[in-house]
Amino acid sequence: IALSTLLLVAMITWRVRAAHRPVVITGTLRHWPSGSPADFSEVDLTTFHKARLSIGRKDTCNIAVSDPSLAEVHAILKVNPTSTGNQVLLEPLAEVQIGYRTSKGEIPLEHTSIISLGQRIFQYLSDNPTQ
Repeated sequence: IALSTLLLVAMITWRVRAAHRPVVITGTLRHWPSGSPADFSEVDLTTFHKARLSIGRKDTCNIAVSDPSLAEVHAILKVNPTSTGNQVLLEPLAEVQIGYRTSKGEIPLEHTSIISLGQRIFQYLSDNPTQ
């Protein structure tokens, strides 16, 4: 009985800790100059261990890209916990295009989503492509 009680307490403790772990952005963000996909760079978003990441040309951005077509802080990546996992969202602070459409609101990113910020193309690659 003592062993089963100990296992039950350990399981409950593990679930409580898992439920209170901070939610962080995961995946990879690939980007390249418009028209030059072979010149891509990749950023492992998971290594930041953050729920919000800034993208822009300013040195203080989490993802700083030296490109004059980007605003100092062009967009914010953030994570929204859902019942099926975590949804990564892009919040535009300057012009963001999806295909030929300019987006003003939050954009849910899915595996292989492609968006344009300034004259740069960004592609989000999820760590869980089935979500």
